[in-house]
Amino acid sequence: MRSIGLARVGGVTRMVLNGSFVFQSGVLDQGYWPDGLYSAPTDEALRFDLELARRLGFNMVRKHVKVEPQRWYYWADRLGVLVWQDMPNMPIYLLSDGEDRAQFETELGAMIDGLRSHPSIVAWVPFNEGWGQFDVERVVAAVKQRDPSRMVSGNSGSANCCQAIAPMATDLIDAHLYSGPYAPAPDPQRASVSTEFGTCEGRNPEHEWAPGQPSGRPDPSPEANEGLLRRQWDALQQQMRWPGLSAAVYVELYDIEQELAGLYTYDRRVDKCGADLVRELNRQLLEASRDPAATEPQAGAVPTGMIGYWSFDEAAGDRVADLSGAGNDLILAGGAAAVDGVRGRALDLRGAGPQAAAVGPVIDTTGSFTVAAWLRHWDEKQTAAAISQAGDRVAGFQLGLRNGDERADLGPALIQFPPAPGIYPPWRWTFDVPDQTGCLSDECGRRANSSYGDGGLGPPIGTWQHVIGVVDRGTRSISLYIDGVHITTEQADDEWDADGVFGLGIAPRGVAATGFNGTVDELRVFDRALSAPAAWQLYAAEVSRSDGQFCVGDCDGNRRVAIDELVGMLGVALGGTPADGCNAGDVDRDGRITIDELLAAVRNALAGCTA
Repeated sequence: MRSIGLARVGGVTRMVLNGSFVFQSGVLDQGYWPDGLYSAPTDEALRFDLELARRLGFNMVRKHVKVEPQRWYYWADRLGVLVWQDMPNMPIYLLSDGEDRAQFETELGAMIDGLRSHPSIVAWVPFNEGWGQFDVERVVAAVKQRDPSRMVSGNSGSANCCQAIAPMATDLIDAHLYSGPYAPAPDPQRASVSTEFGTCEGRNPEHEWAPGQPSGRPDPSPEANEGLLRRQWDALQQQMRWPGLSAAVYVELYDIEQELAGLYTYDRRVDKCGADLVRELNRQLLEASRDPAATEPQAGAVPTGMIGYWSFDEAAGDRVADLSGAGNDLILAGGAAAVDGVRGRALDLRGAGPQAAAVGPVIDTTGSFTVAAWLRHWDEKQTAAAISQAGDRVAGFQLGLRNGDERADLGPALIQFPPAPGIYPPWRWTFDVPDQTGCLSDECGRRANSSYGDGGLGPPIGTWQHVIGVVDRGTRSISLYIDGVHITTEQADDEWDADGVFGLGIAPRGVAATGFNGTVDELRVFDRALSAPAAWQLYAAEVSRSDGQFCVGDCDGNRRVAIDELVGMLGVALGGTPADGCNAGDVDRDGRITIDELLAAVRNALAGCTA
């Protein structure tokens, strides 16, 4: 009989099947049919969808907020497809009463009891994105008690999404980010999963439920869809290494009515995104998951192709040396000054108009490129470019902070029912490029950021984070990485050329300072698109370089805090010895470490903060 559980594999908590770790690569299946809506036309049709998922290389299906006839689970058992079973939710935004809740729990129990004999089911999902949520901790604990033989994802997406309450009783820390995958960090009791990411866009009017009806989504080229898939599966393999992702669910198997996000059309007749490619990407992912070496994070290394490097330790007068040898020194203006950084010195852009600029462009924006730096901000209300390159008509890019409630991107539901104050902190690191109309990247364009999240990915004030923006012309995409972890990849099926000034604290048009209230350190530019493994290795190399200073926390950059590192971290925390803006514990010297001080100390420890 098969077993499903949790175990330490590669140094982190992961899901194991029959005692062994195999990545669960899943696809979302909502069980809709154009000729029967919630009713499949035949038993063969039920089997067809599961076989289709298998042909695409997926080993798991998430049955989304629907309970199927027993025959569907019979075929999942026979075909060897793992199943994550959702509970159909109550109304999303309407307050439920005691009678509603009692009925929900009655039907939840009936679902578990009616399906528990199917070995294909390995996880129960009682709540999704907070829809109709109530007494979440108690309900999740009750599911665990009712069926302790399976995993429970208590509130799918609650790691970062939708005001969903994240229960501690769950087995899984579960994230949703369509432009992801995004992998939350596992903890000793819970594994990391990303159970909604992706979407394969594109229209096929002859195979649509409502031809011509706006879908609210872009219509990218086939090349852009292929490129996006490659970047996403590249990220999955790296996230499996670190932070230790155990499962991911692609959205979705087929289009549904006006939701044109499937790998196939609603009638299951047209392959929209390349079945052979998806199958091969899944084959590589599952094969790698069986190799113990592929669950270990790589050692740090600075990637090749660097065309600019400013450590800000080499500042002399009004000039910062380019240590790459390319000769693109930065000229300081407007009061830009050196302050203590992640290690050594950093460039402080706080105040009225400080900036630094090369005499011209550094990056050929018609090709692939990568911009990476340590960033720290002091004001969540700002929208500002920390690093950019200008052009006459369009900006080549901007890497910085964006403040603005972008929930409009999520559709009218979240606008009609706005969240409570403080639930959706709107600031986020962002990597913006122009769109095909030539619109400036700071006004519209394509944006790689965590706008779908509910604030969990918002950068804390005064905390250093390593931020990487990638333009990949080969895959027609842009990506954002924070502290070595892939956050988002967006399609950028456009071309632009911006050959203006490269600089810091300069508006993308190149005419005025943006007022970035923050600090920049260890800025590097590459003339190629870094892959997810390369982005991680760059981050690991950055945090491992203490340059002789005392390194607080993960000094060797392996993303684990060893006993001696922990002792050193706690010693500095108790002593309250901070670097500039680096919270190392009892900063206010009151003899006590508050929860906020402790959390900040741990965050900085994992970032290799020096003191």
